Amino acid sequence: MNENDDFGGGDFGSTGSAGDFSGGPEVSYQSWFSRIASAFGGMVLGLVLFVIAFPVLFWNEGRAVHRAQDLDEGQKGAETTEVQTVDPAREGKLVFASGTATTSESLRDAIFGVTTKDSLWLKRSVEMYQWKETEHTEKKKNLGGGETTTKSYTYDKTWSSSLIDSTQFHQPQGHQNPRQFPCPATEYVAAVIQLGAFQVPENLKSSLHDFKPLEVTSEQIEGLAEDQATKWRVSKGQFYSGQDADNPAVGDTRVHFQHVPSGPCGLVGVQTGASFAPFTTRNGAQLFELRSGQTTKDDFFRRLNADNNLMTWILRLVGFGLMYFGLMLLFRPMSVLADIVPFFGTLVGYGTGLLAFLLALPMSLTTIAIGWIVYRPMLGIGLLVVSVGLIVILGRGISRARTAQ
Repeated sequence: MNENDDFGGGDFGSTGSAGDFSGGPEVSYQSWFSRIASAFGGMVLGLVLFVIAFPVLFWNEGRAVHRAQDLDEGQKGAETTEVQTVDPAREGKLVFASGTATTSESLRDAIFGVTTKDSLWLKRSVEMYQWKETEHTEKKKNLGGGETTTKSYTYDKTWSSSLIDSTQFHQPQGHQNPRQFPCPATEYVAAVIQLGAFQVPENLKSSLHDFKPLEVTSEQIEGLAEDQATKWRVSKGQFYSGQDADNPAVGDTRVHFQHVPSGPCGLVGVQTGASFAPFTTRNGAQLFELRSGQTTKDDFFRRLNADNNLMTWILRLVGFGLMYFGLMLLFRPMSVLADIVPFFGTLVGYGTGLLAFLLALPMSLTTIAIGWIVYRPMLGIGLLVVSVGLIVILGRGISRARTAQ
């Protein structure tokens, strides 16, 4: 693993104060005609988002059903095997194995010399105290349809694990950050991780991510090179570079470590010698999973099904969001046209937002229902009835509103 041993920093300043407002606000004006043109231009993006939502929702239902079928096939077909010895009779078969993941190796950090025994992973995390810019935007509609935008910027100091480029700040003077970290973040993993008599495959090691804090002690400073020992000290269980850990200055850096100790886990895959390989389901998908924690086969697959359900709902919300925001962009010219009188524009904006929601909801449900009819017919028919009912109710409500006018 490559290490960057260059501890040099960049030039930076620490003037200013947390929450500092720098420079005057930026004020810009957009005319009504310019806003109308932008709104009509946004309709193209709105149409794209609206159209994309349908295949996303439909595909997600197929993905969810196929994944559930794969897990059901795996749960029914997997044989529970003991990990203390390799059973030749299960060679080439789908198995579920559970036990304690261990290693005989010691992991050592190349820069700080932190060493752990029996740890599966060792992670070095690096944070630097830096300036952060926050943009505050206020928009005000004007009579006649124009819009005034006022932008102001505040600057605060914060710990960050990523480098904040202060040259891109609106007001970089007095808010300069270092140009690089004194050392990089990195991870180490044991070359060989055992699950009893079996070896955990390389591409499943990343699933062992139950990291625990690893405190460092003052004695470990002695393990640093002489030119580095003067730059670092131990504070609150981590390495610290700076004058005062309780009152950090821009450029101060703290380094803390985490590790994954030996612990229980479960794994499903095809027994291949003294290791495991992916299992190909009837749907053509691969079933090859590892999860940390003490578990039985039923609990293991219950967790996998829960993950599948969570992903299904996330993608459903993504699809609904694409449809909703697509409709909002398609309807936006209506509110901009009404903004010639700001009060009316605001009312139209609320109305189009509600209309977009009322249209996106039944259309999303209908698309999901069609997906279910294809993949889960009985449930799909029921959902289709509900979604069509919502569309009918919405249509009657709009008709009554027009009649009342």
